[in-house]
Amino acid sequence: MSQIKVYLLAIACLFVFTSADAQDPTTYTFEGSINNIWTTTGNWTPAYPGVSIPEGDAIVIAASCRASHMSIEIGGGLIINAGQTLYIGATNLNVTGLMTVFGELSIQTGGAFVNSGYSTIESTGSISNAETVFNASVLIIEGSVMNNGNWVNASFGEMQLLSMASFDNANYLINKGHIEDFSSGFINHSNLDNNGELTFAGAFVNAGNLANLSTIFIEGHFSTAAGSNLFNHKLVEISSEGVLMNSGTSYIFSAAQLRNEGAVVNKENGIIFNQGTLTTRGGVNFTLKPGSYLENHPGSVVSVN
Repeated sequence: MSQIKVYLLAIACLFVFTSADAQDPTTYTFEGSINNIWTTTGNWTPAYPGVSIPEGDAIVIAASCRASHMSIEIGGGLIINAGQTLYIGATNLNVTGLMTVFGELSIQTGGAFVNSGYSTIESTGSISNAETVFNASVLIIEGSVMNNGNWVNASFGEMQLLSMASFDNANYLINKGHIEDFSSGFINHSNLDNNGELTFAGAFVNAGNLANLSTIFIEGHFSTAAGSNLFNHKLVEISSEGVLMNSGTSYIFSAAQLRNEGAVVNKENGIIFNQGTLTTRGGVNFTLKPGSYLENHPGSVVSVN
């Protein structure tokens, strides 16, 4: 069992045990009986919960709800039902407990979602971000994400994209922790900066700018689209099952490495500038298609073992 799975199990068990020991836990349900505003007390049963939900208590969003100009602290549970949306506008949503999204979490202008607990986006669920997402703990994505704002996976952040997930980065995604991608729906249309660890076990497409300042492991299918840029400043490692298909421009900077045990295919019009070290091992593939080229700069190394 991987370290992240053990960690997730421990968090889940801790929440269950502490919830069981809590006194008189209450589930507050937003039904939207009057309007769609969080602070309208008549929208809630059995009572208005306020904006601070302690451990053991839970919020259920059973009708679309708008939260504006406040700070919401979820120390217990938050569930967004399928077909419903929680809109966060000029509001901070801080989750230190458990959040499960079957519907949609929409972070609008001025809003922020900070995850310091354990959050899951189920297969029917989604996040649309127009402002700020900051993940400092565990975020599991099985549904869809549309990022038009700033998204940061912090130093201790763990993000997993499961097989059914999709993640479209259309603005800025910064990884300082660990992102594991098992999906076939992760695409970077804008800017992705990696200062932590990225593991691609599914199919990833870079159609924008990807700057690697740490480590990228390619265990599935990694492709760069025409007009895109891959800037490798440290290490890109391709496993025996991995494939890098380059149709854009890939830079291996001085002191950086591209280590290949799988396959590298430089497709038509693809360009690889090597100023560092490009290594392939026996029995693996490095293919230059017609119209593409590898430019090996003075002082750099291309080796075949």
